[in-house]
Amino acid sequence: MKWVFHVTILFALLGGCLKGQTGGYKISGRVVDDTTNTPLPKILVQISSTQQRDAAQFAITDSNGSFSFANLSPGKYSLLAGRSDSGMQLYQGEEGFSTAIVVGPELDSEHIVFPLQKPGSISGTILDEEGTGLRGAQVHLYWQHMASGRLEVSGRGMQVTKTSGQFRFGHLQPGTYYLAVQAHPWYAQSYFPSTNAPDAAQNSSSQQFDVAYPLTYYADATDFSSASPITVTKGGTATVQMTLRPVPAVHIRLPDSQRKSGTNFNTSVVALGPNGQKIPMHPFHWSSGDHQELGGIAPGRYEVSIQTFENGRPQTIGAKTMDLQNGSEVDLSSTSRVNISGHITFEGKPRPTDPLTLHLIRPEGGMLVQAPIGADGTFQAQSDTASPGRYRLALSNPEGFHFQSVDAKGGKWINGFLEVPEGANVQLSIIASAGSTALDGVVLRDDKPVPGAMVLLLPENSDRNDLTRRDQSDSDGTFTLPEVVPGRYRVLAIENGHGLAYQDPALIKPYLPLSQVVTVSAGKQPTLKVNVQGRLP
Repeated sequence: MKWVFHVTILFALLGGCLKGQTGGYKISGRVVDDTTNTPLPKILVQISSTQQRDAAQFAITDSNGSFSFANLSPGKYSLLAGRSDSGMQLYQGEEGFSTAIVVGPELDSEHIVFPLQKPGSISGTILDEEGTGLRGAQVHLYWQHMASGRLEVSGRGMQVTKTSGQFRFGHLQPGTYYLAVQAHPWYAQSYFPSTNAPDAAQNSSSQQFDVAYPLTYYADATDFSSASPITVTKGGTATVQMTLRPVPAVHIRLPDSQRKSGTNFNTSVVALGPNGQKIPMHPFHWSSGDHQELGGIAPGRYEVSIQTFENGRPQTIGAKTMDLQNGSEVDLSSTSRVNISGHITFEGKPRPTDPLTLHLIRPEGGMLVQAPIGADGTFQAQSDTASPGRYRLALSNPEGFHFQSVDAKGGKWINGFLEVPEGANVQLSIIASAGSTALDGVVLRDDKPVPGAMVLLLPENSDRNDLTRRDQSDSDGTFTLPEVVPGRYRVLAIENGHGLAYQDPALIKPYLPLSQVVTVSAGKQPTLKVNVQGRLP
């Protein structure tokens, strides 16, 4: 709603005036189209001090694309710009990093050119086997991008098709995307086999109605490895069309012995998408004699889990990844659910007084498992949310603590990630040490500052990639690498490092000869001077 957007701008402008920052410095420049370099009028521009991000100021570009902020105090300012219909973009931003504008004596902050990317979109139509638009299909969008120096595929949302089978994803960054579609044939929506029907009639009905659409990736693949990528260009619209084709549905038997007496239970069936991301399949349920059955899904590999509901809270009985074919019987009663517990020891200074929680984060889907840490250092992950997969560990309220070591019995701790197998009982022994520090520096070429360079701090121990730190040099060439753990590292600066998979040892190796070896200890460190190197082809 544009009127909300404009009212927000008005209040923000008034707020900026009332805050009344004083000083004799200015940030000014032009916003231009990233592709054509033409000036862009009526663009919202925002600045905020990197030390006080809630004190933002706003401006609107004029007919020449120009903007200006006056009476600024010396310091560093984040710069953003955007349209009312496409969100805000950071100046030279990527993966949450950007180039801050530094104002102060002898610094030029008044000739900024902000190239604004026009967002792209993906539009399309989902058809059934008769070529008719399929209503109610769930279209899942995935984005291939660089995340912390690794090429990842993550979810970017889901849309439900309209009556005509159409969908649209807007506000997309240029790049590579994938689509996955989950749906039921409309004529199979209410099909339940009848235990009283003659076998011949049952078989006839099954052939006609007992069908399902496989989870289908664009263009016509039933697994992600065979999916076709969709390229979105700056400001462009990619148009696609997909046809879903039914196959005989599977019948899955669920013995009633898996249910605890007097409790309700639910069976969940999900397909495992890119990087193990879960796509709900919504099977049909019905009772048949002394057991329950599931149907309405195509043969394939799924994760099946069963939860009971006691005192209004779900409890997982078990989960298993399996290939489901017609006539499969799922028995999870002998499968133990994932259990993650352990003990954490704090070294170097007293444990923080605030309540502490160990967070286990699934990087591919953002799923979070919480494990509150007791006064004695023990913790237990919430069993109803833990599942097999790969997790990154993080502490709430860490106050300068870092993971010095992680021992994982029943799982694996590899390159800063915890790998949890199915049915695992993982016991973690963690040592959290104090003493991390910040490294300040400046990127140079011929003794002149270089803005916008990727700055990397790589641990010499390749098994501790979780200690890698990254920043981007600001308009005066300066940077800060936060929360650096004591140890030996290599520091390097790469010009135009956007999209570089720096966690790939083979890719980063050619850059290392021009890097500097630094030994970091606790406390204040000397300012680094790092010579920039060019991006290799």
